Amino acid sequence: MPGSCQEFGCTAHSYDPMQVVHDEYEYDDYMQDTATLSKLPDELISCCLSGLSASDMACLESVNQRMRYVVQNDSARWREVVLERWGNELSRDILDASSTLAGSWKRLFSEKMMVDKANLPWRIPCSSEMDALLDAIQNRPQKTTQMERNGMKVLKPQTMKNNSGAYPFSQSPVSIMQDSNMMNDSVEESDSNTGKEYEIAVMVLIDGSSSVTEDDFRAMRRFARSTVCSLNLCERNAAFGVIQFNQIPRVELALSDITSEKVLETVDKLEQMMGSTDIAAPVKRAVQLLAEVQAHDKVMILLTDGQTHSEEIRQTQIQAVRGATDYGLRMFALGVGRDVDEVGLGRVVSAVRTAHVESTGNDSPNSAAYYAIRKYVKPT
Repeated sequence: MPGSCQEFGCTAHSYDPMQVVHDEYEYDDYMQDTATLSKLPDELISCCLSGLSASDMACLESVNQRMRYVVQNDSARWREVVLERWGNELSRDILDASSTLAGSWKRLFSEKMMVDKANLPWRIPCSSEMDALLDAIQNRPQKTTQMERNGMKVLKPQTMKNNSGAYPFSQSPVSIMQDSNMMNDSVEESDSNTGKEYEIAVMVLIDGSSSVTEDDFRAMRRFARSTVCSLNLCERNAAFGVIQFNQIPRVELALSDITSEKVLETVDKLEQMMGSTDIAAPVKRAVQLLAEVQAHDKVMILLTDGQTHSEEIRQTQIQAVRGATDYGLRMFALGVGRDVDEVGLGRVVSAVRTAHVESTGNDSPNSAAYYAIRKYVKPT
């Protein structure tokens, strides 16, 4: 038959109107089911995101504009993702401040992923973390910080060279606390501004022992430099000093006015001492020096891998707590190295924070904190 289906090689099928109606109902039901999530309010969709991984949420973002908006602005879930991947009990306050500076938890996640990818297998802080850490050291209010950043140049951390080579760890003896007249203070000299009252005094303790690699030591020196630049940038009336230590602390720079040329010159020219490690002795020396200076706020920054004996960690804790109780010292322990003793350093800062609460009644997150600024992460 001309014009029939058989003429064009097609197979004729019987037409069933009821089957077509049934198929249309099934399609409508399917569309209603798929549209259910989008019909929910943003708050309920955010609840549905609980438990999703970062990659799952990235896929959900690509569904449509509504999903993209909800996922990007779900601060609670992105905070969980960041803390699960990078946080611990001692670093949460710094990460909270970092998310504010980054603009959101999602943006902080993106920043950290980019920095991690560029520096594998080492983990270093992203720009927002560095800014938050430097602000915490200066005890600057978050609101003030954001206003100042609108008209200030923000410091950016330098990318650190990767080094997967392992240096042998040296065994350090149990801490023997030495009197100040036995200290090898090769460069200690009286500051020209003796008697001057400062707004803040910062003493940086740098681990120069053999367990610290060349790249680790360079990272510590960079952080010390960033601290000086941050204090100068904010035009703080500050004093700054440096102690390098192995088994014996050496005062590289007595507390000096932050505007002095010798401050950055000393930091840039630091050469590693090598030798075994004693952390308690430099902490004790720093407490002594900070006790002598007239300053409203006194801060000790300990840069180390923490590789020492448990007894020395205990002695370090005793000296740090004494500084917090007697002189109101705030303390930041910053982990640097291939195998950082985060547990030991965490015990020290936790004890200092507790001492601040007991003496002042104020549980400020900036009274004491631990943070890793260069940490080796084993490839998975």
